[in-house]
This record gives sequence, structure tokens and C-alpha cells, in this order.
Amino acid sequence: MDIFGPIGGWDGITAAKFKQALDEHGANASEIIVNINSPGGDVFDGVSIHNLLVSHDANVTTRVYGLAASAASVIAIAGDTVEMGEGSFLMIHNAWSLAMGDTREMAKMSRTLAAIDKELAASYAAHTGIDTDEIKSMMDAETWISAADAVDQGFADGTFSAPDEANNSFDLTKFRNVPKALTKKSPKRTAKASKSAALPTPQTENLMPVVAALERLKQSISS
Repeated sequence: MDIFGPIGGWDGITAAKFKQALDEHGANASEIIVNINSPGGDVFDGVSIHNLLVSHDANVTTRVYGLAASAASVIAIAGDTVEMGEGSFLMIHNAWSLAMGDTREMAKMSRTLAAIDKELAASYAAHTGIDTDEIKSMMDAETWISAADAVDQGFADGTFSAPDEANNSFDLTKFRNVPKALTKKSPKRTAKASKSAALPTPQTENLMPVVAALERLKQSISS
């Protein structure tokens, strides 16, 4: 099974689509290989796909061909065996969201994000054996983990030779600490890419005009 692209959103790989494919092609499988090259996306779709794989009776191998960032990293650690392609990266960070309203709504969103981060940190810690507080610090810093470091730190079990075409082709400008090796391969940001990078859901679709206005304000301040 391939997860090549964003997680969730309008045209990404949703948990519903993944479950349908898993039911159709892997319901009775004894071995499942999940190939990943994804910048992440919706955390709940990522967690759902993770749980679908963990709860499956098959022996699951996840293979990161180029990138398993954000929600995709949650899927990557669902494997009984996790393999990183040579030159690939895994990235963990705190959950993001959009909110609109008064101080009560903002405080509510803050509590929600904190709860999500706590659960994600617990999952990474359980998989790697790294202390939860250290994992949380890594998430706070938006940590990009190379293939070799992923093995050393317990995120992965080994590496494999990935084909050249597995190079990054995603717009990663929304992230802070993208390694130069990936930045050089990222396409120039376009209006279309800016729209898709946010991966809006039905709950946030009505906020897109606000996001666009904030983006224009940001550009006018920086210019």
C-alpha cells in the first residue's frame, strides 16, 4: 500500500480511503508493506491510519521512501518493522490548527492542541523508548530526523536503498527547520501550493478567506 501525498484534506489520503483499500486488498493479508512519502496533514486521519495498521493481524512493515513528516510520522511508527530509505527524513512537531472567536474559544483550542500533543508524544515515546519529556522537547523544536538518526534513536529499525525519484517534491515552506537537503528540492511556492498546503477540512473551509487575508498582511509587512 502506498501513501504518497498529503494526509487528509480535500484530495489527500484520508483514513476512510485507506480503510477501504485495506478492506479490499489486505483484509486477510499476513504481510502488509506500507510505502510512505508524505509531508503530513490531518492529525486525526494520521492517527486513524496508524490504529488501523496496529490493530491489523498482519505483520506490518512501513517504509519511508522520501519523507514522513508530521501526521505521516505517526503512520510510519505503526509498523512492526520501520525502514527508512537512504536520504529520507522523518519529522515530528506539535499539532497545528486554526481558530476563530473570543478568548474562550482560543483557550479551548489551546487545550485541545495540548491534549493532542500529549498523546502524540506518548506514542513516539512508547515506540522509541525515549523519555516523554525529551520527545515533547523534540516536538516543540520541530525536529527533522535523518534515516541514520531515526535508527539510532529507535524511530526506525533499519535502512534501505531508495530510488532516486523518491526525492522531495513537496512544498515545505510552512515548516521552520527543513533540512537544506530537502529545501533545495522543494518547488517554488505558488498560489495553488499555498492553498493546498493548509489541507483544509470541512470544519476550516470557511476560514480560508481569513487565512488569505492574513497571508497578504504578512507579505505587506515583510516587503
